[in-house]
Amino acid sequence: MNDHSAIRAVSSFSTMASVRRVACTLLACCLVVVGACSRDEGKAKGARAKGPAPVTAAVAVRQDIPVRLKAVGNVEASATVQVRSRITGELTGIHFREGDDVRKGQKLFTIDPRPMEAALREARARQERTRAQLTKAEDDLRRFASLVEGGFVSREQYEQIRTTAEGLRASLREAEAAVESAALQRDYCIITAPADARAGAVGAHIGNMIKANADDWLVTLDTVEPVYVSFSIPEVHLPAVLALRQSGTGRVLARPDGGDEVEGRLDFVDNSVDTATGTIRLRATFDNRTRSLWPGRFVDVRLTLTTHKDAVVVPSRAVQAGVDGPYAYVVADGRAELRNLAVGVQADTMTEVLQGIAPGEKVVVEGLMRLTPGAEVVIRPADAGRNATASFAGGTATEGHATGDNAAPTSAPTSVPTSVPTSAPTGAKAGEARQ
Repeated sequence: MNDHSAIRAVSSFSTMASVRRVACTLLACCLVVVGACSRDEGKAKGARAKGPAPVTAAVAVRQDIPVRLKAVGNVEASATVQVRSRITGELTGIHFREGDDVRKGQKLFTIDPRPMEAALREARARQERTRAQLTKAEDDLRRFASLVEGGFVSREQYEQIRTTAEGLRASLREAEAAVESAALQRDYCIITAPADARAGAVGAHIGNMIKANADDWLVTLDTVEPVYVSFSIPEVHLPAVLALRQSGTGRVLARPDGGDEVEGRLDFVDNSVDTATGTIRLRATFDNRTRSLWPGRFVDVRLTLTTHKDAVVVPSRAVQAGVDGPYAYVVADGRAELRNLAVGVQADTMTEVLQGIAPGEKVVVEGLMRLTPGAEVVIRPADAGRNATASFAGGTATEGHATGDNAAPTSAPTSVPTSVPTSAPTGAKAGEARQ
């Protein structure tokens, strides 16, 4: 081995030694990190094992809960009139303000009446002239009647006088009709409201020439007391709706966005189902004395179909969605017990339980994410828990909908769904879901 070979051997040996030192250093660091993680995990397990999980619970109770259909409705005026002029003339007066409430018979517009008044005077003059001619003809007829009996005039002359008198009588009736027509045309110069309504925008201005029965209207009047709300429901609910309509018990609730809920009555069911959508159109009438419903506005509609009596209900946020269907945690002997459920009617704050929970049992409504079956729990005496129980334990439910197969909520419900599923819930037998 020469000097150069010796040098290369020494360098290679030094490099390998350096690599070993770096590897040992990295291994030591990894062991330190793993040890730290193990200690942290142990600390976390110890922390979790320190005590029971705090939860908020509510008591399952029995109460009546209505089954309601939900839909989006549209408010319609109970009557809409587009006011037009029946005569041609110049618009000389507008006697209301746009957006005012007007009463039946109230004066709205004035058309220049002078041409109509002149025509009326002319018609009356013709009537008077014809009446005078008829008076003369009737006198002649009486005189000729006595003369023809004495043989002083011929029967032909008498018949001519009688025919003239009859013609003048007809002319007088015609003149009287002309006077009535002219008076009516004059009256049409004043346009009045046909019903109590709310006025819209005015379609003409003073000085405009208005044509009789033109396509352009002067103003639109909408009757807003009462109003209609039209909405559509799936055809599967038609038998129940027809029964409500027949009994006169169809109670409909409508709520405009940001407004209060008002009550009306179902008064119309369309005569056919829309084959394109599988829905049927319904209409409800609202007295609308508060004017909360405005024509053209969209509202949330609820129609009560029936009521489930003495149902077991729990807060909707206690019901969770699982692989096997809806479930909830029940607190029993200080531990969380998972129960698979069959649910029925679901409302804003409550859900009907058909199977899985008995009245009086405590269901967890808060702290669900920290629970496992059999976990030790402690019920927090929080206001939220007391309010959750009071929100549904104190009275009759106010809204709900029928549920069925695959109708379990995907999370804790926060609002009522917008339609009514019609099959049985996941996790329940087909015959257990009540409609």
